Amino acid sequence: MGAPCLMNLPPHLRKPTSLQQCEVVIRQLWNANLLQAQELQHLKSLLEGTQRSSKAAPKEAGPNSPKDQDAIQLPKVPTKGVSKKW
Repeated sequence: MGAPCLMNLPPHLRKPTSLQQCEVVIRQLWNANLLQAQELQHLKSLLEGTQRSSKAAPKEAGPNSPKDQDAIQLPKVPTKGVSKKW
């Protein structure tokens, strides 16, 4: 599999790119990658912080505990007139 023939490409892509244009795209991609890496590191640290705090905190039955979620009963929804497409 080689490079695509220029005639198979749309007209706006047929013009060969210059080295300067490639450098601009590479710089943009590098910057985007750097920002994503920083965001990923930030999210990892937040996740680690919440895991540490949940391990350190005593197990209390709060409003979001599984016991409370089991007690919540959802209303029954009538299935009359609903077609099953599965």
